[in-house]
Amino acid sequence: MNSRVPADSVDRSCVAAPLSSQQKQRLAMLSREAFAKQPQIVRGETKFDLWRHAQAIKCCGRRISEASQGDYLPLKAHFLDLAGKPVAAMQAHMRRETEPQRVALHKLMHECAAKGLSPAYAAAICRTQYRCSLEDASEKQLWRLVFTIRNRKPAAPRRAPLPAPVEDFSDVDDSNIPF
Repeated sequence: MNSRVPADSVDRSCVAAPLSSQQKQRLAMLSREAFAKQPQIVRGETKFDLWRHAQAIKCCGRRISEASQGDYLPLKAHFLDLAGKPVAAMQAHMRRETEPQRVALHKLMHECAAKGLSPAYAAAICRTQYRCSLEDASEKQLWRLVFTIRNRKPAAPRRAPLPAPVEDFSDVDDSNIPF
């Protein structure tokens, strides 16, 4: 049995989706803050829009208006670093590194809810198969769990228990009973 998850079956549409208006607005505000922190030489000879475009292209190869979801966190980290916020920039980089696992975990929770299953069911499968918790599972392991839950057959309908046999005491003589 082939246990590999085909590469084309993993949902990567969220990475290619364009940035939302709120994300673009947040990046624009961060870039303005970063531009204000640049030395006077840079600010004096360069217009803000040209500088922002150049920095975005330097970071991810695209302008903010053309960026996709996969570019958001690297752009955010880049502008935070230029704005003099290295801790926040590092947090954005760390969040970027765990993004595939978080997406797979979200999809797993969605599949559990769609099947009417508790997340504890997925956690039990993860502990049994991979010997780790859901939080420690790799992206590949989480996607396998998604497909395990997705392909799970519905539970067979339970039969009602057979009724208890009823004894017929009509032929018993009640005259010998003391009470």
